[in-house]
Formats: sequence, structure tokens, C-alpha cells
Amino acid sequence: MAVKRWRGPEPGWCDICDNLLDHVDDKQWFVDGKLKGMTHRWTLMCPDCYELYGAGLGLGKGQKYSVNEPYEKLERDKNDTFNQR
Repeated sequence: MAVKRWRGPEPGWCDICDNLLDHVDDKQWFVDGKLKGMTHRWTLMCPDCYELYGAGLGLGKGQKYSVNEPYEKLERDKNDTFNQR
């Protein structure tokens, strides 16, 4: 199976709080995802903003990526409470 990667411009900052994506509580991931309660609003989110505003992970919700090049897509962690939406 081919490794999936982020294909957009180099991710730098969270679109919500403007923090650098690789400097949030030493968490090494970001989400390209839909916002809760918004039908067509997607954004790049740091882990903290994802916890507050993210609609979840999966098809039609959001994708989780490593903050380090080559920005590989990460699998959902079944123990991660953020995925229970």
C-alpha cells in the first residue's frame, strides 16, 4: 500500500490560533479537517484546536498528518478521544 502524504502547500500555522503546527505541546501531528457544525468549512488545525473545533477523523471529516516532512498521513489512534466524534 502506498504511503499517503499531504499534497498542499507546506503546512506552517494553525488556521484557528496561528500557532506553529510543530510547536504545540510536543504533539507531532496536525489535522486537515472539517469544523464542528460547519457543512463545508475545512481548515488546518493544531491538536489543541482540533480537540475543541474538529468534527472528527475519517472520510468526509478530516485527515491527520505528521508535522515533519514528508508530511505522511497518520492512522487514527483508537485510544485517542478526539476520534470518538
